[in-house]
Amino acid sequence: MLSVLVLIAFSALSSAFKLSSRTAFNVADGKPPTPTSLPAALASWPLTLGASRKSPRVLPNTENSLLQAIQGLDRREVQNSVQAQGRVSGLIKELEAAKGIPKATTTREINGKWRLLYTSSDSTASPIQNTFVGNKAFAVYQDIDIAPSASSSAPGTVTNIVDFGGAIGALNVQALASTPARPIPNFAPRLGDGRFFGLNILGISKTEVPRDSDPDDRIDFKFDNAGFDLGLLPFRIPYPVPFRLLNDEVKGWLEVTYLSGRLRVSRGNKGTIFVLEKVEES
Repeated sequence: MLSVLVLIAFSALSSAFKLSSRTAFNVADGKPPTPTSLPAALASWPLTLGASRKSPRVLPNTENSLLQAIQGLDRREVQNSVQAQGRVSGLIKELEAAKGIPKATTTREINGKWRLLYTSSDSTASPIQNTFVGNKAFAVYQDIDIAPSASSSAPGTVTNIVDFGGAIGALNVQALASTPARPIPNFAPRLGDGRFFGLNILGISKTEVPRDSDPDDRIDFKFDNAGFDLGLLPFRIPYPVPFRLLNDEVKGWLEVTYLSGRLRVSRGNKGTIFVLEKVEES
């Protein structure tokens, strides 16, 4: 049983890398208010222009629609509906066009614990991954600490957590994260595509940088350590993969394509789309 969990969790997590705000205008369509008079318009123009340049294009109405559409996919009668999947895909593209908070990896909103709500299937994903992402039995989280910190010079981290349930425990897989604002010294991004003798066993990785991407929206990572923290055991069971002895096989990247204080959309190095919701921690 443990070996099955290892294979499933590693394949799924390796691909993962892997506030809703109010502005001075209608964030749903990005249109500034119409001034009531020419003097008022002239007086407010420089301030309005500056605010529009700095204000993130966060779309709370679209976020709400996407969350509802994802919840609808859980109903068995619509799970395989082309129309339902198309609705989710369309809303994701709408958010990605708006981009949300810019330069995602440099902002404090990226930090914190996120729950995975939705993943797409991709032809480059591994067979095990495709099986895992369709399994609703386990909750999957990402705990992120990558925003620049004046108090720490340590590398950023992205910890993937597969929660098997409170009584059982969880698998924690930590990766070191490298970004332009918080780089890992001498870090070399992934170069290989992950094929073994031409076979797609663990998934095929894309190595090219996505078009029109901001370097500050990209997280390069390498898995560093992992273990099973099981409720009935007073010690951690080491994850049976020697991450530090491997090279390209434990590296990947994650592109943050939309970010708000509540919702994050990302695309991984195997082509999978991820939608995550921030967890309110007490």
